[in-house]
Amino acid sequence: MRVVRRIGIGVGAAFLAGVSVGAIARLLMRAVAVSADHAGEFTLAGSIFIPLVYVAAMIPGAIVAAFTTRWWRWLVVGAGSAFLCLPAVGVAQEEIGNTGDLSALRWTFLVVTSVLVFASIALVAVVTVRLVDSGLRLSVPTAREDQRRATSA
Repeated sequence: MRVVRRIGIGVGAAFLAGVSVGAIARLLMRAVAVSADHAGEFTLAGSIFIPLVYVAAMIPGAIVAAFTTRWWRWLVVGAGSAFLCLPAVGVAQEEIGNTGDLSALRWTFLVVTSVLVFASIALVAVVTVRLVDSGLRLSVPTAREDQRRATSA
């Protein structure tokens, strides 16, 4: 039962982190498009797909983080973030394609928003692990608590 609970905590943390940070990333991607002087638009498919990709990329790392607190759990979560860099670079190339005649202010806004999109990729990993750790503290009893409960019954 403890294994199922830990997997649930991991999947739940990945879902919460992926949806929240993915939604922020979606807004930032729209800002990148607008600052690149493109007709940025919100589509339902894009608005759902981006957070779901964030969730899917974090699930393996979140499950590993639910079972260990060793340093290498960050490698698994980091691999999910590295995976997210691939579509982010593709979207950036598409959105920033023809930007030769932008003003200095638009270039500044474009650079700042682009950096923030990539920062969200690192942020989702940190938020995921923090949520896993919080969930474990709240719901999984330690071995000592299990032993106390067994002896008092």
